[in-house]
Amino acid sequence: MNKSLLIIEDNENLRDFYSSALAELNIDVHTAGDGIEAFKKIAQKEYDLYIVDIFLPNITGLEVIKVLRERYEKAKILIVSAAATDAITEEAMRLGAAALLRKPFRLNELREAVAKLI
Repeated sequence: MNKSLLIIEDNENLRDFYSSALAELNIDVHTAGDGIEAFKKIAQKEYDLYIVDIFLPNITGLEVIKVLRERYEKAKILIVSAAATDAITEEAMRLGAAALLRKPFRLNELREAVAKLI
């Protein structure tokens, strides 16, 4: 069975870009455009990895991380952000994120982080 991940990213172009790059790793890639859509998918399925943008519409990435931790104690979470402050990054890590990639990053950095976490 293939590993699966959920990309929670509000920028559609980035979601598609990440999806196509990670599909090459033989991973089932699922996406959500905001926290509400992510919660619906999280309620239906546990993924092997969650890639969470910190700044999402409606529900923040930090709130998504909190819910993931409550629902799936051992969830592996990779946060991505272009504008997260050190305080926000520290809070995300405290909540249980395993790693951070700052945008912009290279695709090989994303693939390496995903391969390491999954």
